[in-house]
Amino acid sequence: MFYYRKYIDNNFNTISKDYVNKIYNNIKIPGTKKIKAKYAIATSYSDIRLLPTDKNFLYDKTTYDIDRMQVASVDIGTPLITLISTKDKQWTFVISYESEGWIKTKDIASTTKETFSNWINEKDFVIVTDTKADVFLDEKMTKYYDYIRMSTKLPKVKKINDEIVCVKIPKSTNKGNLIFEKAYLYSYDTNNGYLKYTQRNVLQQAFEHINSPYSWGGYDGEQDCSTFIRQIFGCFGLILPRNSLAQIKSGNKQINISSKLSDSEKSKEIISKTKRNYFKNHTCNIFTVFTGTYNALYR
Repeated sequence: MFYYRKYIDNNFNTISKDYVNKIYNNIKIPGTKKIKAKYAIATSYSDIRLLPTDKNFLYDKTTYDIDRMQVASVDIGTPLITLISTKDKQWTFVISYESEGWIKTKDIASTTKETFSNWINEKDFVIVTDTKADVFLDEKMTKYYDYIRMSTKLPKVKKINDEIVCVKIPKSTNKGNLIFEKAYLYSYDTNNGYLKYTQRNVLQQAFEHINSPYSWGGYDGEQDCSTFIRQIFGCFGLILPRNSLAQIKSGNKQINISSKLSDSEKSKEIISKTKRNYFKNHTCNIFTVFTGTYNALYR
């Protein structure tokens, strides 16, 4: 249950309890025995929300860029388990690899367990390696469709030429059922299959994000610190949890870097307890990638 405290919207107006109650009144949760898990695939970029609403919930004016309703975001092709819908059918509660919450029903397509499994287990696929890759619906790359973010996985149909690759994307019928359509990506935005898990490749993917804007929960198609980490390691087929606290526990080695240590002492601690220079570093609830040392200091 969402705990109500005082929130403001983008216009800095107070969000009333009546508005929150209207959201709750749109949610009908049946008994657990009546909830039937179904299968779906995201057909476009979409936000996953704590409650079924587009309205931003802000603590105060100083945190206007942190929407407390934003849980995560998904890209085209993300497999989802659906549980229930709102009374008006505009929102559906879903579970993805790393998060759960409410997504707009128009942004997903329902499918069978068999099709869902085949989509996940496709052997011939491409991985998006750029921060964003444009998707087109024609070989001439003139009919723009959407963009997809780093680590998005799509089945490969065929190589058109050295510059263009044809992939399969999910779309929805008028009744919300899954169909597939051909789409086209620039080859330089992708890799055939997962990248080889090497130090150089990890750092290369991290540096692709230079100048990428920060966005809480992946709002507006960007990324926060944990999304940044998930996108990097997703290029190697490694699926990590949604938030930084859960990501800390996903590895087999944890290093406690005390704020009382000097930079030199922190460097020694990191280097002495890791075999390679690519790992996740959690500092003050912010996730980063350790890229190495310069002048004996960690970077």
